[in-house]
Amino acid sequence: MRRLRLIESGSVFKDYDYYVQEDFGALNSATTTNNSLLQDAYVNIHYLPEFQVQAGKFKEPVGLEIQPADAALWFVERDYPTELVPNRNVGFEVHGDLYHGTLSYAAGAFNGVTDGGSGDIETGADSKDVAGRIFAQPFTNASIAPLKGLGLGVGSSYGFEAGSSLPSFASLGRQTFFSYTNGGTTNVVTEAGDHFRLVPQGWYFWGPAGLYWEYADSTEKFNLNRTTAPKTQQAFFDSKAWEVSASWYLTGEQNSLFSPPPPLHPFHFNGSGGLGAWQLTARVGGLSLDPSAFSKNADYATAGSAQKATTWGVGLNWYLNNNIKWIFEYEQTSFGFAPGYQPVKGTVAAQDEKVLLGRLQFSF
Repeated sequence: MRRLRLIESGSVFKDYDYYVQEDFGALNSATTTNNSLLQDAYVNIHYLPEFQVQAGKFKEPVGLEIQPADAALWFVERDYPTELVPNRNVGFEVHGDLYHGTLSYAAGAFNGVTDGGSGDIETGADSKDVAGRIFAQPFTNASIAPLKGLGLGVGSSYGFEAGSSLPSFASLGRQTFFSYTNGGTTNVVTEAGDHFRLVPQGWYFWGPAGLYWEYADSTEKFNLNRTTAPKTQQAFFDSKAWEVSASWYLTGEQNSLFSPPPPLHPFHFNGSGGLGAWQLTARVGGLSLDPSAFSKNADYATAGSAQKATTWGVGLNWYLNNNIKWIFEYEQTSFGFAPGYQPVKGTVAAQDEKVLLGRLQFSF
């Protein structure tokens, strides 16, 4: 089970929303604290739509593709920019919609996490972050139909990271192709300073067509303790990721990122209905690590780690009705190496990755 989630949400006294989401399919839920069983738990106060206050555990307002619920995703897995932005975390934020939805904003303070991390997993981190996101849809209330679905925004975060939690990066087939060295007493990498993320993003929707893009830049300071000279090193590494994703509803439904449209003609096995909704998808994206992590006398990267990964993929989604969804997808990834580094036989990056992915999803 990739996910098995139960959601309880509602409002009390008109202006107080609550949202709780447990995940009984989480592979990492059997921990001493069992924190990861609880995906979300927050309260949102909205006396005014322009100024709302939210507190608890939820997704930080930085990335774009991380924001939609998993049930709304076009693909089985999110793309590379999500691996550089914070996921769920404990904190609080102020947020709101201005000018009748043409501008939205969110800003808050959170427990710090490593790239792609969540607060329930990255328990070795010792920091606090500030994060924010602003997104504009300037033509959403205009009468020019082709421009209504245009949106542009940017997210960012800043913090001082110091701890043993370290990011690792995986292909879209969920195979780790890069990890930092943590060799016990031999070579030990830790987070050691300023961490800044900048994430421009955008989308465009018009009728059955849709497209979104995202670019993530994460700069962070790391420390390396070695048993051989030089015994202590510190360096800033700049990691970058990007993606462009597109889709088209062959059956004419209105395209969206955050909520799949109900099929115009739901499928029924007795033949009394239609064909459901069919969505073609395609995407291309990549992630590159700072070449300095692989430079001479630098033991930051584990043996066999690739410096970059580039992936393209195509898929077909079948929405039988409002509750049942099939995803069929092909992804192909090629890996690149820093100068002087070669693929290590038997490791993930020693050859291209070619995967067929599928998901049967039931939600109600």
